[in-house]
Amino acid sequence: MAKGKKTRFTNLTAVMLALSMTLSSFPASVFAAVTTETTKNGDWTVYNDDAGSGYAQHSTLDLKYVSPTTQMDFGNAAGKDWVHSLGSNGKASNGVVDKAGSYAEFKSPCDGTLEFYVGNASNKTGYASSTDANGSKAIGTFVPGGKDAVNEENFTVTQGTTYATLDIETVKDSTYYVTVTGSKMYCYGAEFAPYTVLSGSISDSFGLSDYSIKFVNKDTKRSVMAAVTGKSYTATLKPGTYSVALTGSNGANYAFSSDTRLVDVTASETLEPAEQTHDLKIEESVSYIVSGNISGMDSLPADTEFIFVPEDTASHEEVTAQFDGLKYSAQLTADETYTLTVNGAKDYELTEAVVVTNDSGAAVSKDVAFKAVGRYDVQGGFLVLGDKRGEYKAAPVVPAAVKFTNVDDGYEYAGTISDGKYAAALRNGAYRASVTADGYSTTTHVVIDNDVVTRDLLLKDETKKSVEYKEVLNVGEDKEYKTVQAAVDAAAAMTRTDAQRVTVKIDPGTYREQVVVNTPNITFESNGGTKDNTKLTWYYGIGNKYYSCVNDIYDPYADYDKFEKGNMNKYWGATVITLAKAAGFRAEGITFENSFNKYITDEELEDGVEPNGVPSTGQYQRKENTKADSRAATERAGALTNYADKTEFKDCAFLSSQDTLYTCNIANDAYYKNCYIEGQTDFIYGNGDVIFDGCEINFCGYAETAAAGYLTANSCSQQYMAADGYIFRNCYISFNAQRKTTAGYYGRMWGDSAKVAFINTKLEKPI
Repeated sequence: MAKGKKTRFTNLTAVMLALSMTLSSFPASVFAAVTTETTKNGDWTVYNDDAGSGYAQHSTLDLKYVSPTTQMDFGNAAGKDWVHSLGSNGKASNGVVDKAGSYAEFKSPCDGTLEFYVGNASNKTGYASSTDANGSKAIGTFVPGGKDAVNEENFTVTQGTTYATLDIETVKDSTYYVTVTGSKMYCYGAEFAPYTVLSGSISDSFGLSDYSIKFVNKDTKRSVMAAVTGKSYTATLKPGTYSVALTGSNGANYAFSSDTRLVDVTASETLEPAEQTHDLKIEESVSYIVSGNISGMDSLPADTEFIFVPEDTASHEEVTAQFDGLKYSAQLTADETYTLTVNGAKDYELTEAVVVTNDSGAAVSKDVAFKAVGRYDVQGGFLVLGDKRGEYKAAPVVPAAVKFTNVDDGYEYAGTISDGKYAAALRNGAYRASVTADGYSTTTHVVIDNDVVTRDLLLKDETKKSVEYKEVLNVGEDKEYKTVQAAVDAAAAMTRTDAQRVTVKIDPGTYREQVVVNTPNITFESNGGTKDNTKLTWYYGIGNKYYSCVNDIYDPYADYDKFEKGNMNKYWGATVITLAKAAGFRAEGITFENSFNKYITDEELEDGVEPNGVPSTGQYQRKENTKADSRAATERAGALTNYADKTEFKDCAFLSSQDTLYTCNIANDAYYKNCYIEGQTDFIYGNGDVIFDGCEINFCGYAETAAAGYLTANSCSQQYMAADGYIFRNCYISFNAQRKTTAGYYGRMWGDSAKVAFINTKLEKPI
C-alpha cells in the first residue's frame, strides 16, 4: 500500500536527459513550485500558495486546516470530502497541539459540540487541545482507527476503521486544535451543534433551600448542574432527553413531580444557541432505611463498597451504604427498585442478587451473603534468555519475593518462593508478575482459566554491562555470539573512541532475527562467504500485529510472554534498522531480506501474525498456505531501514517487494556499491544523498498478476532537502523472468520534492 500520495514523474524526457547529467546541472524547472491556486472541494475551500504552504477553510464553520510547511491535498472517499497536508508534520508538546506543524483550528461561537471526522491509516497518535483567556491546555489523545475509544467528560472518540469521530464539548470564544503527530491527518468534515439555554421557575411549597438541581442526559448518562437563583434556574444543555433530580441533603425526601422531571431539550436550527423554558415542581417523597448482616467473610476487605443502584438512574441517585463491622445500612427512596452492586472485595462474590424495593417509609431488613471466589494454584521457576531465539536457561538468581497483579482490577497477590520455585493461588484472570531481585525484573504474565497453571517467569537482566573493546566479534553456531543482535549489543556496551570500529564477522548461514543497530562505526561482514550464502531475514509487515512486537520492534520478553500483540506500524517492519546513532555503519557480502512478501515462515505463524484491523493495511490473513508473493498479499516490508549518516554497503543484496530499502528520513549520505536491490513498489525510497554505483535494480514482480511498479519514491522534503538526491551510476535495471512482471516507472515523488538521476544506466527493457 502507498505510504502517502506520491506524484508520478510525468516529464519522462527530463528524466531521460538526466542519464547524461550530474545533479549539479539538473534543470531547476524540474523542481519549480506549484502556482498559487484556490480550489473548492465540497465543504472545503483549499488555498495553496507558491511559498509551499496551504490551508483549507470550512464553508459554514470557523474551521481551518492549516499546513504551514507544505501544501494541501484534497479529494473524496466513501462519500466524504477530505483535505490533508502533503507533509507528515503534525506536532504536539505535553498534549498541546504545536502550530509549527499541520493542524485544524476551530473557534467556538457558543457553548456546543464540535463533531470532527479525523482520518489516518498509520495508527498515529492524535491530540486535541484548546486555548482560552487562561492559556492553552490539553483535552485528550486519540488514535484514528485504533482499538481504543475515548469517553471523557468533555471529549469522546468513536472509532471507525481508518478514522475517528471526535466529539469536543466547546466553550464560547475558546479555540480548539486537533492534529495527528508524525503523519498526515485526513479531515473529512465537521458539524457543530450549539447547546440550548434551558430555564424556568421552581414551584416549592416546602420552603427548601439546601438543594441543587442536576440534569442527567438519558442517553449519555452525563450530568449538568443548573444555576439556581431563588425560585428559578438556568442550565446550558446539549440537545437530548433529560431527567431532573434534586441533590443535596433534601434529595432523599423530596423530588420533582413525575410530570416535570423529564424534559426534551431541542436543538438549535442555526449556529446560535436556542432558548427553551421548562418549569419544575417539587413534591415530597418518602425514604426508608435498609440494613442487614454481611456473611461469608471473616472481615470486610478495606476496599469494599456497597452501591444501591436505582432502576431509574436519571431521576434518583445511587446510594452508598455505611458499614459497622459486618453490618451495613443505607437510606433509599420509596417507590423505586434498587439493585446492590459490590465494588472491591474481588475475592468474594454474592451468593445471589440483592434487590430492594419498598413503597413506604418502614425500615427494611436485607442480609447480604458472600462466598469465596475459587482460586487455582500456579507455580514455576525462573529463566533468563538463552543464546538464540526460543532458547532459555535457568536464572542465575532466585528472587527474594514475587507478586502477581490482576491486570483488570489491580488486585495484588503475594507468592511464596522455595527451592528456586515460586507458588501462588490466584482466581481467574490475567496477572502481571513482578519480582524483588537485585538487577532483575520480569514482564511475564500468568493467565488463570479454571485450572492450575505451571508457568516459568522470564527474568530480564537490568544491570549495565561493560564489554572490553574488541576489533572483531564473531557470529556463528560455534562462535562466541550466536546471533548478530547479541554481537551488536556487545559492541554497544564497549567503551571505545569514535575511531575504533567494530567488525561483526558473520559465518555463512541464514539468521532469522531482526537487528537494531544504535551505536556508531559497526561493520557487518560475511566471514568467508558472500551475499549468496550469508543472509539476515525477518518477517514483520506493516499493518499486522505480533506477540513479539513492542514499540514496533522485536522484544524477546514479549516473544516469550505471548500475552498481547503489538501493532507493526513503524520502521517499515525492517529486518535491519540502523538508527541515527549508528553513523558510519558498513556492510559487505550480506543479504538483507524481509520474507513477508516472499514466503510464509513458521516463526511468524507462531508469533500470532494477524491483521491489525485497518482496512487500508494488513487485511490479508496470513496462513501456512498463503501465497505471500502474490500481489493481493503484498504489504510494506523493509529489508533495511537506514536512519544513519555516512553509511556504506558493498556486494550486498536487499530483498522484498514493497518498500525494500528505506534510505533515510533526512539529508544523510549513503553509498551502495555492486549491490542487488529488488522490489516492485517504491522499493528504493526516502531522503538523502545516495549513490548507487554499479548496482542491479530488479523489478521482482508477483506470483500471479503482472503489474507496473515504481523503482523509487524519493522524498526530498523542503525541510531536509538533499543536495543531490538519488544518483544511479553505471547501474542495470532488470526484470525477474520467473515471475509476472511488466514495464514499470523510474519513480514518483513522495512529498513535495524529489531528486533522482540515472547516469550511464542500462535497461533490460523500456520502463
